[in-house]
Amino acid sequence: MLSSVAPAFRCRRFHCLAQRLKATTAGCLVIGDEILNGSVQEANVQPLAAKLYKRGVPLTTVQVVRDDKCTIMDSLRDMSAKVDHIFTTGGIGSTHDDITYEAIAETYNTTLKLDVDTEFLLDKELKRREKDMTDERRKMCIFPASASVFRSPLALEQLKYRNEPKKIHSSLSLGKQITSWVPLVAIDKCFIFPGVPHIFRSMLEDFEDRLPLNENFKMIRKDLYAELPEGDVAKLLGETENFFRNHEFPLQIGSYPELIDKDKERYQLRVSLQSLSPEVLQQAQDTLSCAFPFQDTPIADPVK
Repeated sequence: MLSSVAPAFRCRRFHCLAQRLKATTAGCLVIGDEILNGSVQEANVQPLAAKLYKRGVPLTTVQVVRDDKCTIMDSLRDMSAKVDHIFTTGGIGSTHDDITYEAIAETYNTTLKLDVDTEFLLDKELKRREKDMTDERRKMCIFPASASVFRSPLALEQLKYRNEPKKIHSSLSLGKQITSWVPLVAIDKCFIFPGVPHIFRSMLEDFEDRLPLNENFKMIRKDLYAELPEGDVAKLLGETENFFRNHEFPLQIGSYPELIDKDKERYQLRVSLQSLSPEVLQQAQDTLSCAFPFQDTPIADPVK
């Protein structure tokens, strides 16, 4: 059951903790007309949010904008005032509407510059495919001049032995090798990622050590399941979260109805508890389980 804590004590302790463990936040700017007109399904926000969550950096805002330089710049400035780190996806290809690098360079008051190492790596990949380097393809190697450029292990190996290619021994799959030339470009608080989902996910893994990390703010999550309507438990969920609002370790609760039998229209309710404290999670779980038949494991797999 929930125990009481003096309000003044709770507020003072929480204020001190917030100063000592300042949350590092992130935002994602999804760029592309194809997302807004529905011709392509967005697939990068979820893996980004999951990766950052594990690193103690909550993704707190997402914006989707069209391929327009002024719109991109306005969104970058707006997001920059709200979060500590920005991740952009999309708009760094070879076509006329790929203007993300240009918009970011102008936002951060810098010029664009050809990165010759990226040009070499791209040219090497094009030759493997029996394709020629063109001005349009070279555009993918022109970055904000003051940006940092991070490369995959294979790309670094290829650059090291650019004059001795026989010394390159890669155990990577062909698919991984094809995209290894794509670097992670970062400027100030902004990380620039491609929009192609399989390349995006690959780069999240390759450059995980470059992503922001907050060891002191890694949330713990506990999911509970019950076959009951969300409305039945809504009041108690709100009361439970509110009880811990000014606690030393606040609690966040979310609830998600999941279809488990389409023919019989059966739903299970997944309740997600999140906190920095395992004790708070256990206390909240005990409170909910005393009132409703929650369990630790899913009743069934959700219908896809």
